[in-house]
Amino acid sequence: MALTTKQLERQRRWRANNKESCQQSQRVYQQKNIEKRRIWNRDWIRANREKYKFSKAKYRLKLKMEVMRLYSDPVQCVSCGFSRIDGLVLDHIHNNGAAHRKEAHISCRGIMGGTRIYEHIRKNGKIDGLQVLCANCNMIKQLKHWRKQTIKNPLWIEEIEKLYDSNSTTS
Repeated sequence: MALTTKQLERQRRWRANNKESCQQSQRVYQQKNIEKRRIWNRDWIRANREKYKFSKAKYRLKLKMEVMRLYSDPVQCVSCGFSRIDGLVLDHIHNNGAAHRKEAHISCRGIMGGTRIYEHIRKNGKIDGLQVLCANCNMIKQLKHWRKQTIKNPLWIEEIEKLYDSNSTTS
């Protein structure tokens, strides 16, 4: 038996006025029926693959934009000003990303690596020591850091930097 418009409106008002009670009921139901919910979710995802992919992509993009705005508004690379969101990343200023992820129990492995840190930041607030860089500037920073770690003679590092700088100005 379908509910009338009047009954549906009454239910909506009741839910709006009893939000906490509704949420508690949902939590209890989900705990009792965890396996049933897993099956239902799996089946829904299989039946609605494109909608699911779209929804996840939209969620990740909104999350990334929200977090990036905490570190740079307008959202752009602090080094060169590049502003296309797909090419921007969060960078650990002091090159301590691995230690930070380990301390915060955030895995960077797999597809959801970036999303996990964005969710962590959304939940716990802005983390000091991060900045927005474009992928190019981030890679250049990593290469310079790697050179300093592996080549101990500062004169050789300087010579390599000059080679890179002279090469980039002639292109």
